[in-house]
Amino acid sequence: MHALARHEFFQAIVRIAVVRYVKTGEIRDVAAAIGKCGQDMDLYLPPEAKQQSDLFRARYCYNQQVDDVLISHMTTMRSLYDIYSTANDNNAAINSSRLMSVGEWERLIQDLKLGLNENPKDDLITLKEMRLIFMWSRMRTVTDYSDRSQVRLRHLQFEDFMEALVRVSSTIALPTDGDLSHTGCTHAGEYIMMLRGEGRTAFDTFVEQRCQAWNREPRQRIWRCLDHLMTYMAFIVETNLNQQAGRDLSISRQEASVFLKRSLKGQKVQAELESTLEEDAFASSFASLRAKILERLGQVEIFKTLKKHQIGKLVDEMVDAPFEKGEFVFEQGDEGSEFYVIITGSAEVLHDDDLDDPDNPEVQLAVYHDFDIFGERALLRHEPRFASVKATSKLSTMCLTSAGCERALGKPLKECVPDVFQK
Repeated sequence: MHALARHEFFQAIVRIAVVRYVKTGEIRDVAAAIGKCGQDMDLYLPPEAKQQSDLFRARYCYNQQVDDVLISHMTTMRSLYDIYSTANDNNAAINSSRLMSVGEWERLIQDLKLGLNENPKDDLITLKEMRLIFMWSRMRTVTDYSDRSQVRLRHLQFEDFMEALVRVSSTIALPTDGDLSHTGCTHAGEYIMMLRGEGRTAFDTFVEQRCQAWNREPRQRIWRCLDHLMTYMAFIVETNLNQQAGRDLSISRQEASVFLKRSLKGQKVQAELESTLEEDAFASSFASLRAKILERLGQVEIFKTLKKHQIGKLVDEMVDAPFEKGEFVFEQGDEGSEFYVIITGSAEVLHDDDLDDPDNPEVQLAVYHDFDIFGERALLRHEPRFASVKATSKLSTMCLTSAGCERALGKPLKECVPDVFQK
């Protein structure tokens, strides 16, 4: 025997608790002994073992924006899922032609050039990460150990597959809307494939700066992450089917089938495009934007006592936060812990002297433009916002949270800088 089933693993834990605590007389009650055993184990478990899928789903999957993106790419997801579920994973003990096994999931990731590449430096996701995502995305319980139940337990249903894609998009390096604007690329697929074509340095820099750990906040709004991932997936399939003229960024079952058949025959997947941009356009775009943000943060009063490398770590913690015209970044009275730098666009600051009076007019206090900053007080003091900030155009910002400051500096920001807002 080389492995334990889940129920066998639980039984082993019970036996350990009995031997460790009950038989030694330290704890008489078996239930209490199991609880103590669990507490002891918790001290040594890696973060991956404590991951709570329902928390991820509530935060990143169950919202209207993500639902809208999933619906807009439904044809592509359904086609890839249905076709790759028939790929016949020879390593699976129990196969299903209607559900996706871990081997079929890995083949899809590999064929899309997201992971398992010949050169590991080309990977956007590691083998460990894709297997963890597969495991965390399964939503089911079983009441018996029949083959039917085992098939459901060991495979992704379509709903699980959608969650897995959301999880992938939250961790891999993806361009932001600002990146697309700065380079003139029309979508994430074109951006990533041209970036690969530009050379090793540009791609490595991009991956290093834009990938994110699974237990950290995505570097941009999750629905933008998902849309960029789906666009990339559709584009790389269409590119390899030589659809130069009819690219609609939507993959049919027939297209998915041809793409898989070519892979099964050993045909190499094209993952690069010759860049039509100026030489080093991607690298200069990264460096230019980072330099401007570094300079701007260095001018912020609360950061003036920090060293340059500390400010650099703060920049690494910032995430992309876009807003549409008319959308509030935050509203007066909201409690917040976020600070913003405007990259492109404009926003107005509005204050209401009497929030209880619906007829009392708001007063415009200021207007923000490119590389203006706001919200820094919230990094030190979790107080209600004094005013609202509303986008007056399409707005691209970078956001830094108090939690991000603590990760970057190793301790709360208020322990690193003076409280300039103290009266």
